[in-house]
Amino acid sequence: MTFPKQLRFLVILLLVVGICFRFVNLDLKSISFDESYTLLRSTGHTEAQMFQDIVNEQVIGREALMKYQRMDLSRTTTDVVTSLAKEEPQLPPFYFVLTHWGMRFQDSIAVARGLSVFFGLLVLPAAYWLAWELFGSSIASLITTALIALSPAHLVYAQEARPYTLWIFLTLVSSAALLRALRYPSNRHWWLYRLTLVVGAYSYLYFGLVLVAHSIYFLFTQKLQWNQSVRRFAVSLLMWGLALASWIGFAIYNNFSPRHIAGFFNNSVSLQHLVNRWVINMTRVFLDYGLGYPKFDIPYHVPFALTALLLSGYALYYLWTHTEKKTSLLLLSLIGVQVVMLMLPDLILRRYRFSGETRYLFLIYLGIQFAIAYLFTKKIASASNPRWQSTVWQAALICVLLAGVFSGAASSQASYWWNKAIPINPQQTATILGRTARPLVVSNSPFPNLIIALSYALDPKTKFLLAKPGTAPKIPDNFTEVFLYDAYEPLLSDVQKQGYKLEAFPLTEEYRYYRLVKQ
Repeated sequence: MTFPKQLRFLVILLLVVGICFRFVNLDLKSISFDESYTLLRSTGHTEAQMFQDIVNEQVIGREALMKYQRMDLSRTTTDVVTSLAKEEPQLPPFYFVLTHWGMRFQDSIAVARGLSVFFGLLVLPAAYWLAWELFGSSIASLITTALIALSPAHLVYAQEARPYTLWIFLTLVSSAALLRALRYPSNRHWWLYRLTLVVGAYSYLYFGLVLVAHSIYFLFTQKLQWNQSVRRFAVSLLMWGLALASWIGFAIYNNFSPRHIAGFFNNSVSLQHLVNRWVINMTRVFLDYGLGYPKFDIPYHVPFALTALLLSGYALYYLWTHTEKKTSLLLLSLIGVQVVMLMLPDLILRRYRFSGETRYLFLIYLGIQFAIAYLFTKKIASASNPRWQSTVWQAALICVLLAGVFSGAASSQASYWWNKAIPINPQQTATILGRTARPLVVSNSPFPNLIIALSYALDPKTKFLLAKPGTAPKIPDNFTEVFLYDAYEPLLSDVQKQGYKLEAFPLTEEYRYYRLVKQ
């Protein structure tokens, strides 16, 4: 196969651009809702103590909120692990412990995000290795790495202080290690695979889906008889199971709270909304122009979405029909596991928290990106293809990579993006609140971390009044502006009884955000 030298140089150049995007404005981006929880856990604090101290219907300043985002050197790794086990057992502790150690040297969001950047960089050589194990082609490996480096979904979460890049890295390394161990069976290769499984068990709950995909692949590619490979794979499964069981047992021992787990089930959406989410998630693998979850009938969104879906579908078909089943089966297993175990339940139950969020579907994205890389490799570099066909596919590859460059240039410069999970742009909110001398933010949100995430952008003069869910505090009279932020009943009704009129917040259509106007 021949691959044009100029195109190879361009792919490498754009890959480097994708790497550079991961470092741009790392400490200037808004804190996301989830990142505020990362800092809460990594600093060893508990949500229960936070509620007790700040959700008390007392007027407090920003420093009272920041206490639960900053490192307290008296808190240890044990506090981090115990906090997660008690209140968020769905989050194994490895990533948060690493963040805790980093923040002991420098207490900043840049350090917390830097860990995600680090694993995001490790994803690239891991992707190259897996592509080599699958395709045995340096060209396919290079294209795969470039596609991932410039993928908007990968870029956005490489700058987010959450364990997603660690999960992606372990997915790639464990998959490559399994292929290597099956091709060259040795204790060294199998122990590398087992190490990735144990670390994965302590890193991210959805890593279990990777192991399901590996089991499917192993079952269909190995002879169904008790031999050395089966024994070694069984030992690997056992080690992962013991590691996961130890974490579950520790959570049970600490009487874990199901509050955050219940959030995955307590939601419902229409079929159209769910499909919209899936479509925009797929589009973000290639192109991201900063929208949340728009309706599918937005004119300029439809061509991009259809192009992404058609390219992905054709690449998977081409992979299945032009490679050995051992090659395609691993990638299709990774995709199929998430389709069956995440998307199908959401489709049946009409909810979105398992498959409707971009961050939970990276196994699907990876499978598609590897398939597309193989498609481009064969269409461009195969000597049997007509020259014009190779030229067309070269142009298509450049367009896909440039779409990633455009997306990365936009998201890397923006302080607020769709992944922040905050309905109102904090910087715009800060501008509005900054116009008044004594602003007050009032909320009875069940998740005060939403207000904490907002507070990063607000002027220190801003005060806060937080109440427990289902309650309504009395609004003080000595503030020039009062805003309701993520407010629920009975607060919405009670403030009107206190003589206030609800005025819709100018930055959002969400009904829980208002400015109070004295009648």
